Amino acid sequence: MDRGAEQHRLKANASKRKAMSYGRMCAEERRLRDEIAALTTQAEWTDVAEDVEHGADVRDDELPAEVQRRETRLATIAAAKARLEARQAVADREQGRTPEAGLQGLGRKPFTRDFGVPPDTAQENFTDPESRIMNTTAGFDQCYNAQTAVDEVSQLIVATGLSNGAADQGALLPLGDRVQDTLGTRPTGVLADAGYRDDATLVALETRAITAYVSLGREAKATPVLDPTHEATRLTASWLRSTSLAANSSSSLRDTRCRRCWRRRSPRRSFGTSTRISIARRSAAPRLW
Repeated sequence: MDRGAEQHRLKANASKRKAMSYGRMCAEERRLRDEIAALTTQAEWTDVAEDVEHGADVRDDELPAEVQRRETRLATIAAAKARLEARQAVADREQGRTPEAGLQGLGRKPFTRDFGVPPDTAQENFTDPESRIMNTTAGFDQCYNAQTAVDEVSQLIVATGLSNGAADQGALLPLGDRVQDTLGTRPTGVLADAGYRDDATLVALETRAITAYVSLGREAKATPVLDPTHEATRLTASWLRSTSLAANSSSSLRDTRCRRCWRRRSPRRSFGTSTRISIARRSAAPRLW
């Protein structure tokens, strides 16, 4: 039984205006610290003046509202920065970087940032930290990436998935596992768009004896250059080309047969008593698809 996989952008319960980039966080953190220092100094001078006026025994130990608001904002930004730096450290380790290596690159080119320091464009949302900025049909917004598997015959959704990664690569195999958990059987085929194209996924599907109908490119765009080291992708492209050529040959054969059949059924008109001219229809032959 075949399944079709599709992704959907699921809008998070958070506004993209509540997100802030790492570079702006650093600038905002410096600004808040300077303002807190200035307000604290002003409050100390106010305390001294009040002690002189009312006596040292009468004290008000509460921070001014301006300082409290900035302290809360500073703590929120610091927590968001810590989350971004923790995620970046994990990503750097996955790339083979270590804190001891510093800016030393894995090749000849050095890194442009320290270990665990995110780029200035990395964003974090204060309302829903687990959501991510994703591109949608209505522009960029705070979203999740939802995956669905639909049965070919019944058109029922048989499995779902949810992640905060914008890319669909790597999501096809977990979705197939959920299909097996739901139905108790593994799908025999899967249809997916080019977003799921991944050589490791194609190899795993072949190992599981699942026929993969995964697009290797997008319409109205240039044909992608396939990496020769990705054997599964190269074999899939070769199989799709052979299937397309066979379909085109079959279509051409049907087109030729239609033309012949049409000419045999074309009406004949008589001009004079001894001459018959076959009037062949000049319009294109009918297509069957």
